[in-house]
Amino acid sequence: PTYYAVGSKVSNAQFASGSIIEGEVSGSVISRNTRIKKGSRVKNSILFPRVLIGENAVVDYAILDKGVEVAENVTIRGTVDNPVVIKKGEKVTEDRIQ
Repeated sequence: PTYYAVGSKVSNAQFASGSIIEGEVSGSVISRNTRIKKGSRVKNSILFPRVLIGENAVVDYAILDKGVEVAENVTIRGTVDNPVVIKKGEKVTEDRIQ
C-alpha cells in the first residue's frame, strides 16, 4: 500500500501501491514506488514508477517518466496546454519553467 506520512496533504489524486508520500499532492496521478519528500508539492501532474521528488521541490503541470529524480528545492512548472516532460531516468537539478 501507499504510505501517507503525518503532515502529508492529498486531494483529488490517485496513487498506485508502494509509494511514500510526505509532501502535498493534488490533481495528480502517482504511479507505484514513488517517493514525494517532506515540504514538496506535486500538482496537476503524472508521475511514472520510481520517481523521487526531493524535499521542498515543486512539480506543477508536468509528466515525469520512470526513474526521474528531482533534487531538493527544484521547481518544474509547465502550463495546462504545455506541460513539462522529463525523460526516463533523468536527474533534474535546476529549475525548469515554461
